[in-house]
Amino acid sequence: MKYIHIPLEGAYNVRELGGYPINNGVTSFNSFLRGDSLEEITVKDLKILEEYGIRNILDLRGEIEIGDELKIIRDNSNLKYKQISLFGDIEKAASEDITKMIVENPEEFLIEIYIAALNEAKSAMKEVFDNIAKCKGGILFHCTDGKDRTGIISALLLDLAGVKKNQTS
Repeated sequence: MKYIHIPLEGAYNVRELGGYPINNGVTSFNSFLRGDSLEEITVKDLKILEEYGIRNILDLRGEIEIGDELKIIRDNSNLKYKQISLFGDIEKAASEDITKMIVENPEEFLIEIYIAALNEAKSAMKEVFDNIAKCKGGILFHCTDGKDRTGIISALLLDLAGVKKNQTS
């Protein structure tokens, strides 16, 4: 599967989840986009997203991470915006001494964060999937870099759709 990037000026890691092989075809296009921070999103980018079929933006970051992009989205588009902090205080649950672990073994840190997200953030995960289920039209879900939080949601959505694990790498 070749990643399909959406060409935006103010976001650099916005990709389609459509086109992955499943038993009866491929995953649908224009339904789910995963992305990085929308801090530098432009009015032109918002129009591109709307023309692409996106009607919802789901922000997986915590309150402290959100900047001025929310005002730009609300003032210049018809996109519905929802913020659900996926990790919240998960970092505390993953390890008592995070800084030390990040420096000494960053891969182990990420594994602990992912496990903690799945084990400790069940209510946030439920809220994310409840929100996705209620959305009308396409949805762009994003976090800061479009890797960790967004990656977890992407992996779960693709698994639910029946995408084989070796098709997503």
